[in-house]
Amino acid sequence: RHGVFQWSWASKVFVLSLLAI
Repeated sequence: RHGVFQWSWASKVFVLSLLAI
């Protein structure tokens, strides 16, 4: 199940995006 891994990555990207804004 790579879903968990992808979710973790997506979460990190989302946080970074929010910080960028």
